This record gives sequence, C-alpha cells and structure tokens, in this order.
Amino acid sequence: MRKLLLALLLAVLLLSVATPALAEEEGPGKFRLFGDIYVPAGQIIYGDVVTIFGNITVEGTVTGDVVAVFGNITVSGESHQSVAAIIGTVTANRVPLDLIAIVGKATVNQEVGRDVVAVVGSVNLQPNSVVRRDVTVIVGNIQRGAGAQVLGNTTLVAGSSEGFEVSGPLPTLPPLPTLGPLPTLRPLPTLPPIPHVEVQVRGQDALFHFFVRLLQAGLFTLVMAALALLAGALFPKHLVVTKDTIRTNPLVSLGVGLLTLIVAVLLTVPLLITCIGPFLMWAAIFVASIFGLAALGLWAGKGLLYAFKIKSEPLLAIGVGTLMIVGVLSFLGAIPFINCFSWLFWVIVESLALGAVITSRFGTMPPLARPWVPPAPPVPPAPPAPPIEPTPPTAVVSAEPLPLVEAAAPPAEPPAPSAPTAGA
Repeated sequence: MRKLLLALLLAVLLLSVATPALAEEEGPGKFRLFGDIYVPAGQIIYGDVVTIFGNITVEGTVTGDVVAVFGNITVSGESHQSVAAIIGTVTANRVPLDLIAIVGKATVNQEVGRDVVAVVGSVNLQPNSVVRRDVTVIVGNIQRGAGAQVLGNTTLVAGSSEGFEVSGPLPTLPPLPTLGPLPTLRPLPTLPPIPHVEVQVRGQDALFHFFVRLLQAGLFTLVMAALALLAGALFPKHLVVTKDTIRTNPLVSLGVGLLTLIVAVLLTVPLLITCIGPFLMWAAIFVASIFGLAALGLWAGKGLLYAFKIKSEPLLAIGVGTLMIVGVLSFLGAIPFINCFSWLFWVIVESLALGAVITSRFGTMPPLARPWVPPAPPVPPAPPAPPIEPTPPTAVVSAEPLPLVEAAAPPAEPPAPSAPTAGA
C-alpha cells in the first residue's frame, strides 16, 4: 500500500510538469498523458505503468504498479504489484497486492493477494474469485458471485451488499470519562524583557549570498533557454506565428495574458475540491508560458543578431533572445532592493508571452492583418507650357494733335526812376 501511494504521488508530480502533447518516456515503466497504454501479450514492462486521462490494457506482464487517473484499467495478464484506478473502473484477473478503485468500480475475476478497497464506488467479486485479505467499501456496494471467497474481513460503510453478510459500519467507541475541574494554577512569574540584539551581516557573507543568487539565476536561465529551444525544435512554424502576434498586437497579447493569470489565481481555490484541477490548470499555463517565451526570444534574438549583422537562424535567435530576456530578469532578481520589484517585470513578460499564445491559438491562427488600402494613382505630369514669342513694340499714334504749349513770357521789369531836371 505504501508503494502504491508513492506511485500515485509520483503521478501527480509528473502531471504538474507534463506537456499536453502525447509523450511516452523510454526506459523503465511507462507514463502517458492524454492517451491510452496497451501492453500486448508476451511483452514485459519493468516498472510502473501510469496514465492520466487515458485507459490501460495489460495483456502481458507489468512488474510495477498500474495506475490510471481519469481512466479505466483492464488487467488480463500479470501485474506483480498493486492496481489502482482514480475516477475510473478497474478489472483484473490476478493481482498479487492491492486492488483499489476511487470513485469507480473494482471487479475481481480470479484472485487478489491482499486487500480490495473502493471509495465512493463498488466491488464486484466474480464467481469462484478469491480475496486473500479484506474487502472495504466506503459509500458504495458489494456484489459477490457464487463461490467467491473473502478470507479476511468485509467492511461496508454507507452502502449495500449482495450475496453475503458484512461486518457493517465501524464500531462506535464508548464516550470518554468526564474529568473533574482542573486545579487552579499559580500565575507564572513575569519574565524580564528580552534585550534587543542587532545582527549585523558581514560584508563577506552578503557577498557570498549574492554570488549564490547569481548562480541560481544562471542555472534558471539555462533551464528556461533549454526548454525554449525544445519548443523551437518541435514547433518552428507555430513559433513564427506566435512571434508575429507579439510583434503586431503587443497590447492585446499583454491584456489577454494578464487577464488569464488573474482568472487562474481566482479559480485555484475553487478547483481544490477536484484535487487535480489546479495542477492541470497551472501545468497548461506553464507549458503555454514556455511556448510564448520561446516566441518572444525568437523576436528579440532576431533583432539583436540583426543589430550585430549576424546571420539569424531560428534556433540561434531563440537561444540568444531567451538567454537575454531571462538572464536580465533573473539578474535583477538577484540584486538586493531591486529584487523587490523584479516580480513586476516577470508578470509583464509572462503576460505578454501567455497572451500571444492564447491569441494565436498556440501558433495556429496568424494575427489579423491591417485592412489593405489601395495606393493612390500617380498624378500625370503637367504638359510643358508653349514657348512665349517676343512681340515687337508698337508705336501709339494719337488721332488728335497734341496742344501746343507756349512758353510763358518772363515778368516785366519795373521802370527805372527818371533823373531830376535842372530847373526843379
């Protein structure tokens, strides 16, 4: 049972970082998200088999646990460990350990080596089947075929049974004895005030912590760049469409991404009742953010390489751009006092990247182009003006003779006085 719980915990952890694409890991065991797993007859799987949002069919051999979340399990071959279905049905022939169904139905065809448990479900024991230990049903029912045996206890809590008697609900414990009044305790003596102690961080310690933060920022930058390169290698055409969306509609992408983050935060608490809902939601947001960050890095990397006159390859641009963006933000987060505001830059970048992915439908819908306006027709050149020929001057002859103007006579001089005579 302990190993089974560890397997379930491993499945949840894998779900929190898994991609929405169908993925199957090579090596021990199998894990698949949004897909079925089929183990044909004659094949041996060394390890656990886990699927989320898919079904499992085992006709061969599985040496580990078999777990399905939101799916059904059918084991007609061999399973060397436990088998569990969460929100689904499980049908098995031989299970050496436990058979568990949570919100589902468990059917035993032949033999179970230990316990059979159903929570909000039912247990169906086929004819001549054997359960070596206990059968427990919480909120459900038990059905037993002819000749089916339960070698341990059969417990049913809030349900019904068909075919045999069960031990019924859990026994009621007797009430605890009533204790008398507690003796009055003397008040504790007042303690002296604790002296104020100032802790001073030495310069070497502060410098050491700063370098540690720088190292963490560098490692985080490399991991994010590697994930962005992986997205660029798998979906190159989709990244180009997402990059064009960022370039043409940056404000729309920023608004859509910021609104998505706000809605996700508000839905986290209500989705806790489904247990797995918040993991699915934030896993999808994480994958979309990586995809959008790769597109943002492609855009920034192309511009940086063009500025330095370097030939721009898509993967090279994604790597350079992602290293630049994440590196700068991580470096700001490592600087004291500035790291108090670095989260704001992260929110802006993540909102822009996430909004571009949502707006472009993961790079499947190009951005809306601006309406085409036909160019104005060219104005034809004006024809050259005809040359102006000089005209000879013409004499103006008046028909009437001009009046003659006589010169004015000069004014007459006054007469000179006469000389006196001798006889006067």
